[in-house]
Amino acid sequence: MIFEVVITFFSILARFGKALMAVIAFLWTLPNTLIGLFIGFVLTFGKPKWKYGMIIFNSGKGVSKFIRRFGAHTVTFGFVVIFWEPEYANDGKYLVHERHHVSQYKILGPLFLPLYGFFLILSRGSQGPSHVLEARAYEKMDNYMYGHLIIDHGPLHDMFYGAIGFLILIVVPIYFMFII
Repeated sequence: MIFEVVITFFSILARFGKALMAVIAFLWTLPNTLIGLFIGFVLTFGKPKWKYGMIIFNSGKGVSKFIRRFGAHTVTFGFVVIFWEPEYANDGKYLVHERHHVSQYKILGPLFLPLYGFFLILSRGSQGPSHVLEARAYEKMDNYMYGHLIIDHGPLHDMFYGAIGFLILIVVPIYFMFII
């Protein structure tokens, strides 16, 4: 009985921690997301769609035809994914790949673009698997099988979010005790 109560308590804390981390991640990558929204609206003349935790532009209009000539299928800025070729927006492998870049933006925030450029120089202009920030994204594409992504959360994933929720549950009341 007590074990079930403890498990329920920590699962509630994990949800609270995840929600708080989502807000922090959104704010951390907001400058990149605003760049993506600007590029998406101005260059594609498209209307965005919210899908799989990403803001997706896939109109194929605007400068998309010009950019496709250089072999670019898609680009990600923060939570915004711009598909220059609309048919790729429904391909699960590309969605998984770009979703990984969104996760990288959540971690690196405004540092993502400078780091991407730095690693692009180190990889001699390659945006393929030899690029540090692309390697895992391509690996996730390979792990996408039969329309389903193989999810590979680490063993400490839920414990991490539970610990964040637990710390907040303790710190916030203490904070307010000393303010009042």
